[in-house]
Amino acid sequence: LKDVREKMADLARMEAVLSELVCACHARKGNVSCPLIASLQDGTKLAASARGSHGVTTP
Repeated sequence: LKDVREKMADLARMEAVLSELVCACHARKGNVSCPLIASLQDGTKLAASARGSHGVTTP
């Protein structure tokens, strides 16, 4: 039970941080200055282009 409570506390802290990031992103209207978030967005764009027009990864 102690482990579960610790994990719940960790998740609550992560939720708080992510909530702040979301608010900051909305305040900047998509202009993200965080390198971590920017790299995640770039990775999403790369993955989408690699799938091609039919959702299948191209060689």
